Amino acid sequence: MTSLATQTVLVLDVYGRANEDEVVALLPASRRELRFHYLRDYVDTKALDGMQQGQPMPFANLAAGVSTLTRSARRAVESAADQTEWYVYGQAPLPLFALLGFELSAWAKPLTFLNRRKDGTWDSLPINSAADTAKMPQVFETVGLESTHEATGRVAVFVSVMGNAAPSGPIHGYFGARGETLAGLVQVRTPVPVLLTADNVATAAQELAEALSALATAYPNALTRGAALFVSGPASLAFLLGRSVNPNIVREVWVPNFVSGEYQDAVALPMPESTYRALDFSADAVTERAAILVAMRDALTDLQNEFKPDHLGDANLNLHPEQFADGLRQLRLPDEPADDAFTLRVLERELRIGDQILDALRSIDRDLVGQVTQHLIVHELVHNFQDLTHANFRNVGRAAVALEEIDFWADAYTVGALARMRAESTSYSVHDAITSEIDHVLLGIETFDRAQHGSEITLLYERRLRRYLIWHLQRARAATARTREDVSNLLNSRLIVELVPLAGNLDARYDKLVDCTLPQPELIVACGPRLKRLSSSANLDLSTLLDDVRHFRRGPILEIMRRVVTEAGDLLADWATLH
Repeated sequence: MTSLATQTVLVLDVYGRANEDEVVALLPASRRELRFHYLRDYVDTKALDGMQQGQPMPFANLAAGVSTLTRSARRAVESAADQTEWYVYGQAPLPLFALLGFELSAWAKPLTFLNRRKDGTWDSLPINSAADTAKMPQVFETVGLESTHEATGRVAVFVSVMGNAAPSGPIHGYFGARGETLAGLVQVRTPVPVLLTADNVATAAQELAEALSALATAYPNALTRGAALFVSGPASLAFLLGRSVNPNIVREVWVPNFVSGEYQDAVALPMPESTYRALDFSADAVTERAAILVAMRDALTDLQNEFKPDHLGDANLNLHPEQFADGLRQLRLPDEPADDAFTLRVLERELRIGDQILDALRSIDRDLVGQVTQHLIVHELVHNFQDLTHANFRNVGRAAVALEEIDFWADAYTVGALARMRAESTSYSVHDAITSEIDHVLLGIETFDRAQHGSEITLLYERRLRRYLIWHLQRARAATARTREDVSNLLNSRLIVELVPLAGNLDARYDKLVDCTLPQPELIVACGPRLKRLSSSANLDLSTLLDDVRHFRRGPILEIMRRVVTEAGDLLADWATLH
């Protein structure tokens, strides 16, 4: 006797939902269970419903929601002994269907796409059909894969069932706006408008998979850069295209959204590591985030009232103290969360904070939220005077060494400035305030990682690890400072800390992600022109350091760094050494 299947329906309901009864009528009547999973249950519906025409779609949140939707649906059935039948439909931007197709990939079988035409007619498209596609008429004509190209840019692939040619102008405009070189344009399109139906969907799926696989032969030097997919057709076409992407062939694929005659950024396949985790939209979580936004606004007001130009001290940077303080006083924070996670638009004098950062700040002591906020604001404003701005920050992380240098000095100047401000308004001395300000540095760094990863940094870049290690060691050094001169030496000496050797791998941009510490780890510390090597030992166990960073365990890390300062006191805390 054949067991009945569980029917799992995934719905991308950005623009609304079809009546469930309509959908159920399309499914086989015999089933063990029927489960609907809606995207809107995993995203901020308030942000969607409040959008005005012409506003950019919050694709970062929507993409994170699609990923969470997929994982949730899979967990719901993975322990079940009975078979699962998968169904997909919805009303949403095409890039989200491409992402869902990529996320489901080959493991969700059997799978049927339910496509509702504009006239209300439903098509039931069995994606995993066993039909003999060799006997079926060809669906697409492909242009651009006939020969081998030596270009090294990114490949554009235009896919359409509308019978139209690729819009060359918008595609070139999209590449140009992102500083990308166009290696070539491949067109996979029908000669006339074609409907995807149960009769031709298997053939279409196979032809798309073959075309994307052939990119490796036609553009052997370009696919390490990646591709961009431009879709013209129904949601079912975007879904098929996403399923056809093989990350082992193409490292990174952009799928932009076509709006008002131009292509705009939407999603990337696979989802980039910078995509923020899906949020909790329970009533308590929403209320708590709103309270944190109020606390951040109050912190900005306090900062504007208390900060003075001379708090910048002897910062070795052309900061223009009066301009800095004046720009700080003009900043404003909108009443509602922004789509951006955290952005300072200096020319507009606007600080934009998104729900992701607000949510991450829920994990720290509420009394510290304001002080961490002040550190983040001053740090970002320092970046403006370092010529790292909203206009050029995109993908700057690829230049790891340069960004580390800029971030180190931005943190150092911020710590010094806020410590002076704090000492003036409290009973603390400057050197007493330094340790708490360095704690705020670490909490600020953690805030962004908690926003992205949650309670564990699953994707830890080597450059990010170094930043954590540097400021944990600075925190241990600061505890030994006694005078203003000690503090000045602490903040004006360039510190570099590396944990080696580390196993890892390169992401799509060839940036190193850390996997684990290899045997016999060492800590390499450089301060100014000098260097120390510290090996793991019974007194200095470095084997847990990486895992402690991943899980934000500041206590154990600080204890390790205290021992490092003790062992290398002549280099790291000469002011406190008894000669």
